[in-house]
Amino acid sequence: MHIPRPPRIAVTVAALAAATLALGALPAVAHDQPKDDHGSVTVHVGESIQAALDAAAPGATVLVEPGAYRENIVISKPVYLSAHGVVLLPPPVLAPGPCADEFGAAGVCIAAPIVDPNAQPPRLAGVTIVGIRVAEATYDGIAALGSEGLVVEETLLDHNGGAGLVMIDSVHATVANNEIGNNAGPGVVLAFSQNAAATITENTIYNNSAGILMADSAGADITENHIHGNCIGVAIADHGGGGAGSAHVTLNVIAHNNRDCGSGGDVSGGIGVLLSGAHDTMVNENVIDGHNAGSSPHDASGVTIKDSTALGGTVPKNNAVVDNRLTDNLTDVNWDGTGTGIDLSGNHCRTSVPGGICTPLINDGDDPT
Repeated sequence: MHIPRPPRIAVTVAALAAATLALGALPAVAHDQPKDDHGSVTVHVGESIQAALDAAAPGATVLVEPGAYRENIVISKPVYLSAHGVVLLPPPVLAPGPCADEFGAAGVCIAAPIVDPNAQPPRLAGVTIVGIRVAEATYDGIAALGSEGLVVEETLLDHNGGAGLVMIDSVHATVANNEIGNNAGPGVVLAFSQNAAATITENTIYNNSAGILMADSAGADITENHIHGNCIGVAIADHGGGGAGSAHVTLNVIAHNNRDCGSGGDVSGGIGVLLSGAHDTMVNENVIDGHNAGSSPHDASGVTIKDSTALGGTVPKNNAVVDNRLTDNLTDVNWDGTGTGIDLSGNHCRTSVPGGICTPLINDGDDPT
Protein backbone atom coordinates (compact mmCIF):
# COMPACT_ATOMS: atom_id res chain seq x y z
CA MET A 1 0.00 0.00 0.00
CA HIS A 2 1.42 3.36 -0.96
CA ILE A 3 0.93 5.67 2.00
CA PRO A 4 0.52 9.23 0.70
CA ARG A 5 0.11 12.28 2.83
CA PRO A 6 -3.52 12.40 3.96
CA PRO A 7 -5.10 14.99 1.63
CA ARG A 8 -6.39 17.25 4.38
CA ILE A 9 -2.92 17.75 5.87
CA ALA A 10 -2.46 20.29 3.10
CA VAL A 11 -5.27 22.51 4.45
CA THR A 12 -4.05 26.12 4.18
CA VAL A 13 -3.74 28.55 7.06
CA ALA A 14 -6.22 30.83 5.33
CA ALA A 15 -8.76 28.02 5.07
CA LEU A 16 -8.32 27.23 8.76
CA ALA A 17 -8.92 30.88 9.63
CA ALA A 18 -12.05 31.09 7.49
CA ALA A 19 -13.44 27.89 8.98
CA THR A 20 -12.77 29.09 12.52
CA LEU A 21 -14.60 32.36 11.88
CA ALA A 22 -17.59 30.38 10.62
CA LEU A 23 -18.12 28.75 14.01
CA GLY A 24 -20.23 31.70 15.14
CA ALA A 25 -23.24 30.24 13.32
CA LEU A 26 -23.54 27.24 15.66
CA PRO A 27 -26.70 26.83 17.77
CA ALA A 28 -27.12 28.45 21.15
CA VAL A 29 -26.81 26.60 24.43
CA ALA A 30 -30.01 24.94 25.56
CA HIS A 31 -31.75 26.92 28.30
CA ASP A 32 -31.19 26.00 31.94
CA GLN A 33 -27.89 24.31 31.14
CA PRO A 34 -26.76 23.16 34.60
CA LYS A 35 -23.29 24.13 35.81
CA ASP A 36 -21.73 23.20 39.12
CA ASP A 37 -19.10 24.93 41.22
CA HIS A 38 -16.33 23.10 39.38
CA GLY A 39 -17.19 24.64 36.03
CA SER A 40 -18.91 21.64 34.47
CA VAL A 41 -21.68 21.66 31.89
CA THR A 42 -24.19 18.86 31.34
CA VAL A 43 -25.64 18.17 27.91
CA HIS A 44 -29.02 16.42 27.83
CA VAL A 45 -30.32 14.40 24.90
CA GLY A 46 -31.76 16.79 22.34
CA GLU A 47 -29.37 19.59 23.28
CA SER A 48 -26.23 20.66 21.44
CA ILE A 49 -22.81 19.36 22.44
CA GLN A 50 -21.25 22.13 20.37
CA ALA A 51 -23.20 24.82 22.16
CA ALA A 52 -22.09 23.42 25.51
CA LEU A 53 -18.46 23.36 24.36
CA ASP A 54 -18.73 26.98 23.26
CA ALA A 55 -20.22 28.02 26.60
CA ALA A 56 -17.82 26.05 28.81
CA ALA A 57 -14.92 27.82 30.47
CA PRO A 58 -11.42 26.66 29.52
CA GLY A 59 -10.57 23.56 31.55
CA ALA A 60 -14.21 22.74 32.30
CA THR A 61 -15.83 19.31 32.12
CA VAL A 62 -18.54 18.81 29.53
CA LEU A 63 -20.63 15.84 30.64
CA VAL A 64 -22.83 14.44 27.87
CA GLU A 65 -25.74 12.25 28.89
CA PRO A 66 -26.05 8.89 27.08
CA GLY A 67 -27.86 8.96 23.76
CA ALA A 68 -27.46 9.69 20.06
CA TYR A 69 -26.40 13.16 18.91
CA ARG A 70 -26.32 14.23 15.27
CA GLU A 71 -23.52 16.80 15.18
CA ASN A 72 -19.99 17.29 13.99
CA ILE A 73 -18.26 19.25 16.73
CA VAL A 74 -15.20 21.46 17.10
CA ILE A 75 -13.15 21.64 20.30
CA SER A 76 -11.15 24.88 20.37
CA LYS A 77 -10.28 25.21 24.08
CA PRO A 78 -8.96 22.97 26.88
CA VAL A 79 -11.86 20.76 27.96
CA TYR A 80 -12.64 17.35 29.44
CA LEU A 81 -15.36 15.76 27.31
CA SER A 82 -16.97 12.87 29.19
CA ALA A 83 -19.39 10.98 26.96
CA HIS A 84 -19.93 7.38 28.05
CA GLY A 85 -22.90 5.86 26.26
CA VAL A 86 -22.92 8.65 23.67
CA VAL A 87 -22.90 8.03 19.92
CA LEU A 88 -22.00 10.97 17.68
CA LEU A 89 -23.41 10.70 14.17
CA PRO A 90 -23.16 13.16 11.27
CA PRO A 91 -25.95 15.73 10.97
CA PRO A 92 -28.01 16.17 7.79
CA VAL A 93 -26.02 19.34 7.08
CA LEU A 94 -22.40 19.39 8.22
CA ALA A 95 -21.24 22.36 10.28
CA PRO A 96 -18.18 24.18 8.91
CA GLY A 97 -14.90 23.94 10.78
CA PRO A 98 -11.14 23.50 10.49
CA CYS A 99 -11.49 19.75 9.86
CA ALA A 100 -14.05 20.04 7.05
CA ASP A 101 -13.22 20.22 3.36
CA GLU A 102 -14.13 18.54 0.09
CA PHE A 103 -13.44 15.12 1.62
CA GLY A 104 -16.02 15.62 4.36
CA ALA A 105 -15.79 16.54 8.03
CA ALA A 106 -14.42 14.97 11.17
CA GLY A 107 -16.94 13.91 13.76
CA VAL A 108 -14.79 15.62 16.41
CA CYS A 109 -12.33 18.31 15.34
CA ILE A 110 -9.66 19.58 17.74
CA ALA A 111 -7.98 22.82 16.69
CA ALA A 112 -6.89 26.02 18.38
CA PRO A 113 -8.50 29.26 17.17
CA ILE A 114 -6.46 31.06 14.54
CA VAL A 115 -4.91 34.20 15.98
CA ASP A 116 -2.59 35.15 13.13
CA PRO A 117 -3.56 33.80 9.70
CA ASN A 118 0.03 34.33 8.54
CA ALA A 119 1.63 32.30 11.33
CA GLN A 120 1.89 28.60 12.06
CA PRO A 121 -1.36 27.59 13.82
CA PRO A 122 -0.80 27.04 17.56
CA ARG A 123 -1.16 23.68 19.26
CA LEU A 124 -4.16 23.26 21.53
CA ALA A 125 -3.27 21.84 24.96
CA GLY A 126 -5.41 20.21 27.60
CA VAL A 127 -8.09 18.29 25.66
CA THR A 128 -9.35 14.95 26.99
CA ILE A 129 -12.04 12.86 25.28
CA VAL A 130 -13.42 9.85 27.17
CA GLY A 131 -16.15 7.37 26.38
CA ILE A 132 -17.66 8.65 23.14
CA ARG A 133 -18.53 6.59 20.09
CA VAL A 134 -17.95 8.43 16.80
CA ALA A 135 -19.50 6.59 13.86
CA GLU A 136 -20.21 7.19 10.18
CA ALA A 137 -18.44 10.56 10.03
CA THR A 138 -18.00 11.67 6.44
CA TYR A 139 -14.24 11.80 7.03
CA ASP A 140 -12.17 11.15 10.18
CA GLY A 141 -13.77 10.14 13.45
CA ILE A 142 -11.55 12.41 15.57
CA ALA A 143 -9.02 14.81 14.02
CA ALA A 144 -6.52 16.94 15.94
CA LEU A 145 -4.91 19.69 13.87
CA GLY A 146 -2.14 20.53 16.31
CA SER A 147 -2.47 19.29 19.88
CA GLU A 148 -0.41 19.01 23.04
CA GLY A 149 -1.21 16.43 25.70
CA LEU A 150 -4.33 15.15 23.94
CA VAL A 151 -5.93 12.19 25.73
CA VAL A 152 -8.35 9.86 23.92
CA GLU A 153 -9.57 6.97 26.08
CA GLU A 154 -12.34 4.39 26.13
CA THR A 155 -13.81 5.53 22.81
CA LEU A 156 -15.28 3.54 19.94
CA LEU A 157 -14.34 4.98 16.54
CA ASP A 158 -15.97 2.97 13.78
CA HIS A 159 -17.30 3.08 10.23
CA ASN A 160 -15.91 6.55 9.53
CA GLY A 161 -15.14 7.71 6.00
CA GLY A 162 -11.50 8.52 6.79
CA ALA A 163 -9.33 7.49 9.71
CA GLY A 164 -10.56 6.63 13.17
CA LEU A 165 -8.19 9.11 14.86
CA VAL A 166 -5.79 11.53 13.15
CA MET A 167 -3.21 13.62 15.02
CA ILE A 168 -1.26 16.15 12.96
CA ASP A 169 1.58 18.26 14.41
CA SER A 170 0.77 16.80 17.82
CA VAL A 171 2.92 16.04 20.86
CA HIS A 172 2.51 14.10 24.12
CA ALA A 173 -0.74 12.40 23.10
CA THR A 174 -2.13 9.40 25.01
CA VAL A 175 -4.38 7.03 23.07
CA ALA A 176 -5.44 4.21 25.38
CA ASN A 177 -8.12 1.56 25.83
CA ASN A 178 -10.02 2.42 22.66
CA GLU A 179 -11.74 0.24 20.08
CA ILE A 180 -11.06 1.48 16.55
CA GLY A 181 -12.39 -0.49 13.64
CA ASN A 182 -14.00 -0.62 10.21
CA ASN A 183 -12.79 2.82 9.14
CA ALA A 184 -11.99 3.58 5.50
CA GLY A 185 -8.57 4.98 6.43
CA PRO A 186 -6.08 3.98 9.14
CA GLY A 187 -7.21 3.33 12.68
CA VAL A 188 -4.73 5.76 14.28
CA VAL A 189 -2.60 8.28 12.36
CA LEU A 190 0.26 10.33 13.78
CA ALA A 191 1.38 12.63 10.97
CA PHE A 192 3.99 15.37 10.60
CA SER A 193 4.75 15.25 14.30
CA GLN A 194 8.44 15.31 15.20
CA ASN A 195 9.36 14.74 18.87
CA ALA A 196 5.80 13.50 19.28
CA ALA A 197 6.37 11.48 22.48
CA ALA A 198 3.02 9.75 21.89
CA THR A 199 1.70 6.77 23.86
CA ILE A 200 -0.59 4.37 21.99
CA THR A 201 -1.46 1.49 24.28
CA GLU A 202 -4.03 -1.21 25.07
CA ASN A 203 -6.21 -0.46 22.05
CA THR A 204 -8.06 -2.93 19.83
CA ILE A 205 -7.61 -1.85 16.21
CA TYR A 206 -9.14 -3.83 13.37
CA ASN A 207 -10.42 -3.76 9.78
CA ASN A 208 -8.91 -0.41 8.82
CA SER A 209 -6.28 0.29 6.15
CA ALA A 210 -3.23 0.59 8.40
CA GLY A 211 -3.93 -0.19 12.03
CA ILE A 212 -1.45 2.43 13.28
CA LEU A 213 0.33 4.75 10.85
CA MET A 214 3.24 7.00 11.83
CA ALA A 215 3.68 9.17 8.74
CA ASP A 216 6.72 11.46 8.76
CA SER A 217 6.58 11.46 12.56
CA ALA A 218 9.05 10.51 15.27
CA GLY A 219 8.63 9.46 18.88
CA ALA A 220 5.99 6.95 20.02
CA ASP A 221 5.51 4.05 22.40
CA ILE A 222 3.16 1.54 20.73
CA THR A 223 2.54 -1.11 23.36
CA GLU A 224 0.11 -3.87 24.30
CA ASN A 225 -2.31 -3.28 21.44
CA HIS A 226 -4.28 -5.98 19.64
CA ILE A 227 -4.10 -5.15 15.93
CA HIS A 228 -5.79 -7.43 13.40
CA GLY A 229 -7.61 -7.52 10.09
CA ASN A 230 -6.10 -4.34 8.66
CA CYS A 231 -4.07 -4.02 5.45
CA ILE A 232 -0.95 -3.33 7.56
CA GLY A 233 -0.73 -3.66 11.32
CA VAL A 234 1.78 -0.92 12.17
CA ALA A 235 3.40 1.29 9.50
CA ILE A 236 6.22 3.73 10.24
CA ALA A 237 6.92 5.55 7.00
CA ASP A 238 9.26 8.36 5.93
CA HIS A 239 7.99 9.90 2.73
CA GLY A 240 9.99 13.10 2.89
CA GLY A 241 8.26 14.99 5.69
CA GLY A 242 11.15 15.20 8.15
CA GLY A 243 11.82 11.58 9.06
CA ALA A 244 9.91 8.76 10.73
CA GLY A 245 10.87 6.57 13.65
CA SER A 246 12.24 6.81 17.19
CA ALA A 247 9.42 4.43 18.09
CA HIS A 248 9.08 1.45 20.41
CA VAL A 249 6.69 -1.23 19.11
CA THR A 250 6.53 -3.65 22.01
CA LEU A 251 4.31 -6.39 23.49
CA ASN A 252 1.61 -6.13 20.82
CA VAL A 253 -0.40 -8.93 19.23
CA ILE A 254 -0.36 -8.17 15.49
CA ALA A 255 -2.27 -10.80 13.55
CA HIS A 256 -3.86 -11.52 10.16
CA ASN A 257 -3.57 -8.03 8.68
CA ASN A 258 -4.29 -9.34 5.20
CA ARG A 259 -6.67 -6.85 3.64
CA ASP A 260 -5.51 -5.65 0.21
CA CYS A 261 -5.48 -1.86 0.03
CA GLY A 262 -4.61 -2.20 -3.63
CA SER A 263 -3.01 1.23 -4.11
CA GLY A 264 0.25 -0.17 -5.55
CA GLY A 265 3.63 1.54 -5.57
CA ASP A 266 4.88 0.71 -2.06
CA VAL A 267 2.93 -2.17 -0.56
CA SER A 268 -0.68 -3.25 -0.84
CA GLY A 269 -1.20 -5.15 2.39
CA GLY A 270 -0.54 -8.35 4.25
CA ILE A 271 2.14 -6.92 6.57
CA GLY A 272 2.36 -7.00 10.34
CA VAL A 273 4.94 -4.22 10.84
CA LEU A 274 6.28 -2.02 8.04
CA LEU A 275 9.40 0.10 8.54
CA SER A 276 9.61 2.15 5.34
CA GLY A 277 12.68 4.37 5.59
CA ALA A 278 12.26 4.39 9.37
CA HIS A 279 15.06 5.21 11.80
CA ASP A 280 15.95 4.40 15.42
CA THR A 281 12.96 2.13 15.96
CA MET A 282 12.73 -0.90 18.24
CA VAL A 283 10.29 -3.69 17.39
CA ASN A 284 10.53 -6.30 20.13
CA GLU A 285 8.59 -8.91 22.09
CA ASN A 286 5.57 -8.82 19.79
CA VAL A 287 3.52 -11.78 18.59
CA ILE A 288 3.17 -11.34 14.81
CA ASP A 289 1.08 -14.01 13.14
CA GLY A 290 -0.70 -14.98 9.95
CA HIS A 291 0.38 -12.45 7.30
CA ASN A 292 0.18 -14.37 4.04
CA ALA A 293 -1.63 -12.20 1.46
CA GLY A 294 -0.63 -9.32 -0.79
CA SER A 295 0.66 -8.68 -4.28
CA SER A 296 3.94 -6.72 -4.07
CA PRO A 297 7.42 -8.20 -3.33
CA HIS A 298 7.32 -6.75 0.18
CA ASP A 299 3.84 -8.01 1.06
CA ALA A 300 2.89 -11.10 3.03
CA SER A 301 5.44 -10.67 5.79
CA GLY A 302 5.47 -10.41 9.53
CA VAL A 303 7.96 -7.52 9.45
CA THR A 304 9.14 -5.62 6.36
CA ILE A 305 12.13 -3.23 6.46
CA LYS A 306 12.64 -1.29 3.25
CA ASP A 307 14.01 1.77 1.51
CA SER A 308 11.55 4.64 0.92
CA THR A 309 13.72 6.91 -1.23
CA ALA A 310 11.49 6.36 -4.28
CA LEU A 311 8.70 7.99 -2.28
CA GLY A 312 10.81 10.95 -1.12
CA GLY A 313 12.03 9.29 2.05
CA THR A 314 15.29 7.58 2.94
CA VAL A 315 16.92 4.24 3.68
CA PRO A 316 16.22 2.55 7.00
CA LYS A 317 18.74 3.28 9.73
CA ASN A 318 19.46 2.02 13.26
CA ASN A 319 16.39 -0.19 13.60
CA ALA A 320 16.20 -3.24 15.85
CA VAL A 321 13.68 -5.99 15.18
CA VAL A 322 14.54 -8.40 17.98
CA ASP A 323 13.03 -11.10 20.17
CA ASN A 324 9.67 -11.27 18.39
CA ARG A 325 7.62 -14.43 17.85
CA LEU A 326 6.58 -14.68 14.20
CA THR A 327 4.38 -17.53 13.00
CA ASP A 328 2.40 -18.45 9.89
CA ASN A 329 3.63 -15.49 7.83
CA LEU A 330 4.58 -16.12 4.19
CA THR A 331 7.89 -14.45 5.08
CA ASP A 332 8.41 -13.81 8.76
CA VAL A 333 11.10 -11.13 8.38
CA ASN A 334 11.71 -9.40 5.03
CA TRP A 335 14.56 -6.86 4.72
CA ASP A 336 15.51 -5.43 1.35
CA GLY A 337 19.15 -5.10 2.44
CA THR A 338 19.30 -1.30 2.38
CA GLY A 339 20.37 1.02 5.16
CA THR A 340 22.70 0.66 8.11
CA GLY A 341 22.52 -0.41 11.73
CA ILE A 342 19.79 -3.02 11.22
CA ASP A 343 19.62 -5.58 14.06
CA LEU A 344 17.46 -8.64 13.33
CA SER A 345 18.61 -10.92 16.12
CA GLY A 346 16.73 -13.27 18.38
CA ASN A 347 13.49 -13.53 16.40
CA HIS A 348 11.69 -16.85 16.82
CA CYS A 349 10.50 -17.60 13.29
CA ARG A 350 10.94 -19.93 10.30
CA THR A 351 11.39 -17.85 7.14
CA SER A 352 13.36 -14.73 6.31
CA VAL A 353 14.79 -12.63 3.48
CA PRO A 354 17.75 -12.77 3.53
CA GLY A 355 17.90 -16.28 4.94
CA GLY A 356 19.46 -17.21 8.24
CA ILE A 357 17.82 -14.53 10.38
CA CYS A 358 15.46 -16.75 12.37
CA THR A 359 16.15 -18.63 15.57
CA PRO A 360 14.08 -21.78 16.21
CA LEU A 361 10.49 -21.41 17.30
CA ILE A 362 9.79 -22.50 20.86
CA ASN A 363 6.40 -23.93 21.77
CA ASP A 364 5.84 -21.62 24.72
CA GLY A 365 2.10 -20.97 24.32
CA ASP A 366 2.57 -17.43 23.00
CA ASP A 367 0.83 -17.95 19.66
CA PRO A 368 -2.25 -15.74 19.28
CA THR A 369 -5.65 -17.35 19.51
